[in-house]
Amino acid sequence: MLWKTRPPSSDSQRLGEAPRAMSSAPARAFETAQFIQWEAQRRAIVDEMWQREASEDQPWLSIVLPAYNEERRILPTLRSIDRYLENRRIPAEVLVVDNGSDDGTVDVVETTAFRFGEIRLIRQGRRGGKGAAVRTGMLSSRGAWILFADADGATPIEEVERLLCEGARGADVAIGSRSLPAPDVRVERSRGRRLVGRLFAALVRCFATPRIADPQCGFKLFRREAADRIFSRQVLERFGFDVEVLFLARQLDCRVSEVPVNWTSVDGSKVGWWGGLDAFFDIFRVRWIHRNTKR
Repeated sequence: MLWKTRPPSSDSQRLGEAPRAMSSAPARAFETAQFIQWEAQRRAIVDEMWQREASEDQPWLSIVLPAYNEERRILPTLRSIDRYLENRRIPAEVLVVDNGSDDGTVDVVETTAFRFGEIRLIRQGRRGGKGAAVRTGMLSSRGAWILFADADGATPIEEVERLLCEGARGADVAIGSRSLPAPDVRVERSRGRRLVGRLFAALVRCFATPRIADPQCGFKLFRREAADRIFSRQVLERFGFDVEVLFLARQLDCRVSEVPVNWTSVDGSKVGWWGGLDAFFDIFRVRWIHRNTKR
């Protein structure tokens, strides 16, 4: 199995040194031009991928959004996804998995789906936790590549192209990271949340999945075959499911790549103290639950 992260390349490192040799305005212009070039390169890779791999009767990309009481946050996310798919012409489907919401989430999604045909609502019969909702969406999807993302849109949908480029390089699983540095990436989150995340990630590296800087980022992409193998075995239903998914990827010898992505904290997190504590316990549960899992 190959586990790798994507630190800045030597060109990127040289780019980071450029402002010391130039005044600030030329340095910013240079950086902007370089960032635009990198974005164009990613787009060219993704275009070549979907045009080569897409079939006429199936979506090429599936986007899974687990949702629980997301009435206020999910509409901007769906609109952003729709604009992106329309502009890029990527054959795609969007699966919103409602996890027993008792607000207006279902009404918002149904109204939006009426206008945007690629959106599909899946209603779970019970509230089973974020892990259960993601599993339902992943196993219900039809795409050659499947992304699950948070309904709050903390990571812009355009960042999927960073992950897809890792797929083009051979990765079976590409995960977004808020911890790895990159010159064209910006992460905005509170100091407290950053410290808790680092502690959690350190425990995960020690006891479950080595060499992963940010196991909890809600922006992960899977090749179809890897998704079927991993999520058919996933059992944890709450917030610790991310650790289980990565542990299973390791046990099943999937090629995993971690990629820096832009991320901005959005008010309205559903992770309370109890849910966070339960996720810490899940780090140790996954080793026992999947102790006999093999290729």
